[in-house]
Amino acid sequence: MRSRATRRALCLCMLVVGLMGLGAGSAQGSQWMVKGANLKEGVLPEVKIKILHKQWIFRVVGIDVKVLCTVSILIGAHLKIFLPTASFLGKLKDTGCTITLTTKKELEEGKGGKVSAACEPTHLGEKGVIETKEFEGPLTLVSGEGALVLAPKSGETLAVIETGEECAIGEEIPIIGKFALKDSGGLKGLETEAKVHTFEEGPGTELWAISKTAEHAAAIQGKSELELASGEVWSGLAE
Repeated sequence: MRSRATRRALCLCMLVVGLMGLGAGSAQGSQWMVKGANLKEGVLPEVKIKILHKQWIFRVVGIDVKVLCTVSILIGAHLKIFLPTASFLGKLKDTGCTITLTTKKELEEGKGGKVSAACEPTHLGEKGVIETKEFEGPLTLVSGEGALVLAPKSGETLAVIETGEECAIGEEIPIIGKFALKDSGGLKGLETEAKVHTFEEGPGTELWAISKTAEHAAAIQGKSELELASGEVWSGLAE
């Protein structure tokens, strides 16, 4: 009797352990898919970008600042899987960038600002260039939508906009914080297989210029098209 009861208890324990293992195995987390197949850990497809329209907007000491760039290049950008999380990493190089300054008086008079030659961005001797630091972020749900919340891999500074000595807003303008990208088609857009996904700023963005204060809040406006260098269809599942 005792032996039978022991065997029953052992079988019951094994069943419980088996069910727990099954539950753990079924927890997928967020996931990237290429041609309908889940990416495995360590598989890192390269990603290309095309900017449809983009500008950074912030205010410095009562001056409205608009940074408009015409071309963006992703450097070392990949989809990444580190189970159970899918993420995105890389650097962004903006070219053809200009800075327009609009004073408080001009705003009150309904006048537009002017492109400042003294504030033309420069990076490593290249004019009109802004380059971010390396960033990485998970594919996650933010306010019910799938989003990539991208932050610097180290520290809080995402990029430093370098300008000229006579620039009215300073020679170095740090952009601090993180930015979120969501598929412009919403959650279903990201889950749909496509060669090209169009992204825009999403919930979860927290950006500032110079300092983390309300008057220096920054934003990124515009849309970007992302595609794999291989040209294959891809999608993402956020959880």
